[in-house]
Amino acid sequence: MSEFTTVKYKDKKTTFEILCKPSTVLKYREGEIGIDKVLFADTVFKNYSKGEKPLKSELLDAFGTDNESQVIKTILDKGEYNLSTAERKEKVEKKRKEMVSYIHKYYTDPRTKTTHPVTRIESALSEIKLNIDPDTPAELQVNKIYSTLIEKLPLKKSEVEATVTIKHAFLGQTNAVIQKFCKIQRDNYTNEGREMLVTMVPGDYDVFTQELHKITKGDYEINITGAGAMMASTDEPATQKGKGGRGGKGKKK
Repeated sequence: MSEFTTVKYKDKKTTFEILCKPSTVLKYREGEIGIDKVLFADTVFKNYSKGEKPLKSELLDAFGTDNESQVIKTILDKGEYNLSTAERKEKVEKKRKEMVSYIHKYYTDPRTKTTHPVTRIESALSEIKLNIDPDTPAELQVNKIYSTLIEKLPLKKSEVEATVTIKHAFLGQTNAVIQKFCKIQRDNYTNEGREMLVTMVPGDYDVFTQELHKITKGDYEINITGAGAMMASTDEPATQKGKGGRGGKGKKK
């Protein structure tokens, strides 16, 4: 293994280089380590192999400053470098997990109107021998493989519709949770509280009801339109318990 990795930043016709310790740039960019753990040398080069360093005027023209510490940070944040085999493998695995999470969150099984278990989604992606691009957004890659994936895993992009009733005592505390996970289609205030017709993506249902339960101690009501309880992120379906349980009263229409 080389004792350092070169990170290059090109501005117009001038290329600037810094030297970093192997397998540290990705960790730095993902917030795992600080800049002090990354740099092999705190010097900016134009061409390290020739020992060429930039003029101050070149730094000012490219970065708006000749402060070498600021220039190094810009190069480290925005420059290009070659991933090591281990780094690329790590990025690919992270992107795979993002794709699994995206499918679980936004798609249901049209036969059961529930989300597929995470393990089933992972298995389907493995079966189609997916070539994952670590730098392309998960949504775009899922859209690209959709026609192939549905041969292994029936999918339908859909939303859950439900009526949520919250008592007056919890309105202020639950408002942020409702805004985070739901789109409010209809809103009505009654003597007992607030009744809302909402829609949400399937994968948010379980977390949403858990958050409501924390605030209300289960003293709320949710009625799912048409379908049964959403599937939890494990292989077991999320059950709809009575008052005080995870899903509030959890009645179905």
